[in-house]
Order: sequence, then C-alpha cells, then structure tokens
Amino acid sequence: MEPPRLSDTPRRYPDFCLSISTRLTWTLTNILTSACSRPNAPNYNLILSIGSGSGLLEAHLQSLWSSRQSNNLCIEGVEVRTAEEAPPVNRYLSEEQYTTVRGTFEISPRLKGASALIFVYPREPGLIHRYLQAAGRDMTSPLRAVVWLGPKADWDSFAECLRDVPGFGPVEIPTNVTCGLVEYEMMGLIRRLPLPGLPGS
Repeated sequence: MEPPRLSDTPRRYPDFCLSISTRLTWTLTNILTSACSRPNAPNYNLILSIGSGSGLLEAHLQSLWSSRQSNNLCIEGVEVRTAEEAPPVNRYLSEEQYTTVRGTFEISPRLKGASALIFVYPREPGLIHRYLQAAGRDMTSPLRAVVWLGPKADWDSFAECLRDVPGFGPVEIPTNVTCGLVEYEMMGLIRRLPLPGLPGS
C-alpha cells in the first residue's frame, strides 16, 4: 500500500500513534547517517524499528533513503504481537522489510546485525532494556545508536533505560522544532562513543 504523503508540519495518521513529518524523516536520517559513519563502516547498515505497527514511518524513511545516491541505510520493522491470534497490523512494508516477534518478552534475531534501533511508542521500558542487554552481551554487535520516540508524559519511565549504557554517550534530546514532532511528543537518543584513539569509531 502506498503511504500518505507527508508535509513539513507534523500530524497524526489514523493507523500510526506518532505524529510524523518530512522534518522528522530528515532528522532521523541525519542522526542515523552520522551515527553509522565511521572508519571501515559497512556498506549496509540495518536500522531495526521495534514495534513498527503499520510501518508508516519506516516506509517513508526507506523511500527517502532509496532516493539518495550515497545511502547506506536500510530499515526493517519488527511487529510485536499482542496476542497469538491478533491479525498483522503492518500495511506499508513489504514482507522482506518486516518480521514478527511473539511479544515484548522476545528479542528479534535481527538485532545481531542492527546498526541502530528505533522504538516508537514502546509499551514498556523493559522492552528497551532487554534489547540493550542483549546487544551488550554480544561483543561483535555493530549497534551505534538507539532512538526513542513517544509522548513527553512517558519519558520519565523510559529515560532510565538509555542512561549510563556502557559504551554509549549521554542521552540527547533534540527540540521538537528541530526534529519535527508535535508539542506533546519528544525524541531521546544515545550514540556509541568513539573508541580511545580511534575518532569516529
């Protein structure tokens, strides 16, 4: 299905919880491109969006990235099922662009190859904690950045998950005007720190 067109003004869509805009897609693109740029960086950086729902944001990101000549980002959605009999909610991503996990307790096996994680309106802090724990145990993990998008009212519950993550810098909070969200939503993110003596590593 073709996703609805976006504008520079953030707005909500019936099948997606987050307000999105062209500014948001460009902000995420710049953040992820910067985080994944380093010496000996791979030609392909997998961005994993956990709880992708209808896939609206992910479809717009992939469309933008595919239009750029120097792009090395590719996104996949992970649908988190709420019940075994629940029907799939993905509408905008092809079968190759998304996978499904049985619930918030299950980690996507695609985490092993992910350069960045995006969480949009996650249901519980434990979900982020489990992904970061799993990535932390994997010494070969290519993870470079983690982005949280959700309501400001939920931030206090989720902020702790992103603080003091080994190997990552402090939490960054771009302004709503900068990142293209409505007033009551926000973005929080962390990026991997360079290794000593290897700038941008």
